Amino acid sequence: MNPQAQILLLPRNYESIDEHYLYDNTVYTINKVLNQAGINSAYLDDKPIQVLELRNDNWFLPVLYISYNVLIENKEVYEVALMAIKEYIIKSSPFTRGEDNTVELKVIVEKSEDKTTKSIEYNGSIDGLSDLKDTILRIANE
Repeated sequence: MNPQAQILLLPRNYESIDEHYLYDNTVYTINKVLNQAGINSAYLDDKPIQVLELRNDNWFLPVLYISYNVLIENKEVYEVALMAIKEYIIKSSPFTRGEDNTVELKVIVEKSEDKTTKSIEYNGSIDGLSDLKDTILRIANE
């Protein structure tokens, strides 16, 4: 793991012992979007990557891992990340109403200093990404 990363981008099979990680095809774009928004994001480690190409109107996003330390030191990071992703999807969907696109996202939040984690799975409209920020903070403080 990259200790400097504020948000880690996890593959779908982050818990497996496969020799390759399987990321959704949006992983490179989302990494770039987050970095342009001033958020240092990184891949889990240097294990070889395979990209899963899903052809659909949905946006399949990589798993976002947010540590407790990031939430304590920089509470805005996850909100900025969600807004940057939302804006990118809306801008990159010129032939459809971006806000009508469906987004599939899993966020893993480290709950406290004891390093327990909880995941949030979101499958809904792009506008709903704004509401995740409150859920993330609530879970981190449990």
